[in-house]
Amino acid sequence: MRKFTLPLVMFVMIFMLSFLVPGYLTSQTPIFYSGSVIPEDIAERSYIVSSPKNQSIEESQLSLHLHIPKEVPELVLVFSDFKSVQVHMDGALTYSYDSHTFYQRVHQIPLPRDNVDEDKTLNIDLDLQLPRHSFATKIMLATHENAEKDMLLAYGLSMLTLGIYLLIVIYSLSLYIKKPSEKYLLLLMALALTALISALSNSNFILLEFRSLTDLVRIFRIVFSVALCFVLMDIHLPGKWNLLVRGPGITALTFMLILLNSLGLNNLFEHIAYSLALPSAYAVIAGCAKKRPDAYILLIGTAIREGLRVFFRFVELGYFLPAISMFYYYIPQFSGMIFAFSCMFVINSRFARKFDEVDKLVVKLEEANAHLDAKVLLRTQELEKANQKILEEQRKKHSMTANIFHDLRTPIFNAQGSAEMIELSDERNAATLTVLKNQLDYLGRLTEDLLLISKLEEGGITFNQFRVRLDSLCATVLEGSQTMAQRKGIALSSQIEKDVCVTGDAFRLKQVLENLMSNALKFTSENGSITLILRSEGPNAVIEICDTGLGIDSEDLPKIFGRYYYSKQGSNIESSGLGLSIAFEIVKAHQGEIRVESEADKGSTFIVILPLEQVEGH
Repeated sequence: MRKFTLPLVMFVMIFMLSFLVPGYLTSQTPIFYSGSVIPEDIAERSYIVSSPKNQSIEESQLSLHLHIPKEVPELVLVFSDFKSVQVHMDGALTYSYDSHTFYQRVHQIPLPRDNVDEDKTLNIDLDLQLPRHSFATKIMLATHENAEKDMLLAYGLSMLTLGIYLLIVIYSLSLYIKKPSEKYLLLLMALALTALISALSNSNFILLEFRSLTDLVRIFRIVFSVALCFVLMDIHLPGKWNLLVRGPGITALTFMLILLNSLGLNNLFEHIAYSLALPSAYAVIAGCAKKRPDAYILLIGTAIREGLRVFFRFVELGYFLPAISMFYYYIPQFSGMIFAFSCMFVINSRFARKFDEVDKLVVKLEEANAHLDAKVLLRTQELEKANQKILEEQRKKHSMTANIFHDLRTPIFNAQGSAEMIELSDERNAATLTVLKNQLDYLGRLTEDLLLISKLEEGGITFNQFRVRLDSLCATVLEGSQTMAQRKGIALSSQIEKDVCVTGDAFRLKQVLENLMSNALKFTSENGSITLILRSEGPNAVIEICDTGLGIDSEDLPKIFGRYYYSKQGSNIESSGLGLSIAFEIVKAHQGEIRVESEADKGSTFIVILPLEQVEGH
């Protein structure tokens, strides 16, 4: 309970100050009693008109006897908020006002001065409605100048009130549009909207036809205020009691107040309406006890609002003077305005905290990004160093390979030359020397292929860029393959389109065709066939070498152009396994494409696609 003590004491103190300070100020209000002589300072200040306290006042009639000295300037009676008024001066009807609507309208009645050189006694009878226990009226006596000042003050306060409530409506609506999850913004907007309607009904700018509408708006203002206190302070009542301050309870309370008002049970309605200050007070006091952010701001606003509400209720009941009439009609609006401002402060602080959280997250994210960037940079540098090391190792490997190839060439060439000389000089060892010569030839081709594929992968070969006639190239390769084809009984055929030209290195392209044709001859059985096809197709030249050989298993097709690939079907065929790899690298260097279509035991088709020569003007 200790944590409730400070906010409770603070609420009571602010409530009492809000109640007593206006009461003290109104006790200083200058009052002019009926039958008195007009005071000499009437030109400096306005007076509330009243009958003597010991005089009995009828509910609907008030008689004023004004003794006006000749020194006093012309005066006016200012009154407002009466449904009907009749003014008789010295027995003659001088002013009559009757309205079936309920709205404030300020009226001025000039008091005539027939002879300014003489004192004048003016008897005024007013037919109006007053509470039975009230001795102070809502009538003011003033000079024209002071009356105009008071009315301008009233209108200015009215305009200020309307403008502020309109801004609060726009403020809460704009925030809700941006953040629809914050439902309490709708409550603030509804509260400001009902306060705006109430302020309009108490002004001269818009005339509302029915008092019931004003009372209805007042009901909603009270209910929305209670709901805002609970929602902003995040206070929950135990068990099902919490429904009383949430949607169902608020709806039921609203309908109950509307029903009481419509049934004319005004006293009960007023008691319930003012007793709703208790749950509002509980919500803000509990919020302070639970250390909700900015709870004391809302406590101050709520205490001031409730203190002023009770004070003005006492004014209505006649326990306090209304001071000047404008004070009574317009200042009550500021009690609700103070509460609305305190709600706005709490909401602004809530959004500010969220923005601070976002800013902190942004800072953390920036720090994390900076840390991550540093890590990425460090890792990138490490990868670059590793890549440079790999490239250096590859360069060394290729350099070593080239040196080894060069070292192998010389003894192989020497051995080949010696074998040929021995073969010529001694026919008895011819068969053995033939086998030796074939093996040396194979080693020579393997050495050349290894050196070539190494240079191709390293990018160490420069390709010439000249016009190459593929039809002539295909015919040459086909003619060079006739001897081996005839030896194996393989039929060679061709379908060569004339004048098909590309730009490239004729020697290397011929090497591609020779490797593909050699591959087809190796893997095609006796009495098989090989067909070489050349055609232009759109912007490309297409070369196809089709054989009826052993074919390739489907699982081996993705590996066919890899280095040292050996076909299972041709495991007994002598081959370096580099021919297709060399062909692939040469075609790729010419911006071309090479692929294979094959099935086991059904032959293979190797397809080479090269871009045609670009002719100027096309």
